[in-house]
Amino acid sequence: MTITPSQSAASRCRTLVFHIGDPKTGSTSIQRTLFDGAWSSGTSSIAYPDTIDALPLAKALLKDGDPRQRETLLRNMAGWLDARDEDVAVISAEHFSDVQPEALQAAIREHLSRHADDLRIVAYVRPHVSRLLSSYTQRVKARGLAQDLEGFCRAAASQGRFRYAPRFLAWRRVFGSAFTLRPMVMSELWRSDVVADFLHTVLGIDDFTIDSAGQANVTPTLDHLACLREVHAALKRAGTANDVRLALGRNLAALLTATSPEGARLKMPRSLLPDLQAAYAADAAETDAAFFTTTPLSDALAASGASTTDEAQPLTLAERFPKEKCRTLQAAIAGIAAELQKDPDRWKRQFRQNKRLKSGSDEQETETVQRINAQLRALCQVMTE
Repeated sequence: MTITPSQSAASRCRTLVFHIGDPKTGSTSIQRTLFDGAWSSGTSSIAYPDTIDALPLAKALLKDGDPRQRETLLRNMAGWLDARDEDVAVISAEHFSDVQPEALQAAIREHLSRHADDLRIVAYVRPHVSRLLSSYTQRVKARGLAQDLEGFCRAAASQGRFRYAPRFLAWRRVFGSAFTLRPMVMSELWRSDVVADFLHTVLGIDDFTIDSAGQANVTPTLDHLACLREVHAALKRAGTANDVRLALGRNLAALLTATSPEGARLKMPRSLLPDLQAAYAADAAETDAAFFTTTPLSDALAASGASTTDEAQPLTLAERFPKEKCRTLQAAIAGIAAELQKDPDRWKRQFRQNKRLKSGSDEQETETVQRINAQLRALCQVMTE
């Protein structure tokens, strides 16, 4: 799909790219590299906003999004694009994957049509079994999901979740050849790296270097997941608002993986695999045939037995730690929950500002916020002892 610039305000950016995810396909690594400017090229340039992602716009474009917020965000984006003269402008949020493609098309035509001679919609797709496992891990990490892995996977398969072909074919029907789907499979990615693959895809060049120090969003260990489950449970008992709880869970997960990155990770139970392969084989084949010259999703599904396990994988503190350490962790978690109740909104606001904005937060930390952050770091240290 080509957008024709308006006669009144020709764009200086040659290409406008919407990076729409999918979730669990390296979006954070791509966003962090562009946000930090941690790449370089002698021939090409990319404009990227001063926020880590375009999540507010993606949410505003949902069916129940706020129309006034949508209008404001799109006007602001148009104004930002007016001031850019890079070769490519990238707007990225994995939550665009939840937006109806017609809604994004209408927003572009109404507000952004003058800003690109060439429009690109870029998405990545993760093989089914890996996506199920990663999505379950994310829900435990970010929400404290108590459901077991087998129950989660069987429910997803029976409900038709994580079937790709219908959704991605809908994007292509709306945007035509402007829509690009890339497989999140290391052997299929440029330089076997999703950040390099994204730059290669949107710039069409090979002569660039990436200066970032590796992938973001390190997968939590089984010990981390048990700790995070307990934290979410304690915050729920304390009556913590969901948005504050989710923000603290994301923050703690990052601290835990930075403090103690080594340890056993969750694997798919071998006994569950045949049912999942049967449930997703047709979708893998249809997606491969529609979008790729090879069969990366089908191949990954057939080979997924290599990363399964027959071992039990408990995710509670009591099952993973000795009694004394378990009591120490529970006491520390209870202290965090109690302290957070004193100033939850300010802690959440500062966390989100520091995470999303290049300028960080200008707000002075209160003593309560300082204590919460200190307690979170102390909890991470206890986990390593």
